[in-house]
Amino acid sequence: MGLRDEELLKKFVDCRDAADGDGALHWWGRLVHDQFDRVRGMVDARASRYGLSPDEREEAVSLALVKLWHNMVRTFKGTSMGEFVNSTKQLVEFACMQVQRDAARRTEHETTLDMRGDEPAWKDDELAQQQHARDEERGDASDFVAWALPQLTIERRRRAVEDMLDGVPAEDTAAELGVEMPNLYQLRTRGLKDLAKLRGQWYG
Repeated sequence: MGLRDEELLKKFVDCRDAADGDGALHWWGRLVHDQFDRVRGMVDARASRYGLSPDEREEAVSLALVKLWHNMVRTFKGTSMGEFVNSTKQLVEFACMQVQRDAARRTEHETTLDMRGDEPAWKDDELAQQQHARDEERGDASDFVAWALPQLTIERRRRAVEDMLDGVPAEDTAAELGVEMPNLYQLRTRGLKDLAKLRGQWYG
């Protein structure tokens, strides 16, 4: 946990407490930019518990980073790196759980398609909640994203991130780009890093 992260968090907290929204977003973006390796490590540490495949690990990393970027900036109320790391751990936990559920649902759909009429009613509620969550995440896309995405000079990275934010299934994006799933997840991660770098220009 280097001093740099602590300083960035302090600047975010100062702006947040002063109701300086633009400043808070700027420093949050700087802080999140340094969390890629930490988030990946947290996902790897939980992968065996949730039975995540290598592809599902990458999906969990991407999902956690998007939630860290778009959601936790609004919900984080702490002031210390310890609180930040603990909140990030919880966010990663939820991301791993969601990827596990999505994978199980896909498997169930593929193996019991002819038994759909026998599925319990609670599944419809769960699917509705997941759709609502995806709609909420799409609604969270800020003017910054609309400004920054066209500036990603590497088209494949831009498309990978754009589809992810739009809720396009990873398999569909991989097929359209003609890449394997591990390569798609690398494109997503690098694209998110590119967007994080552009935050300084937008909020600076």
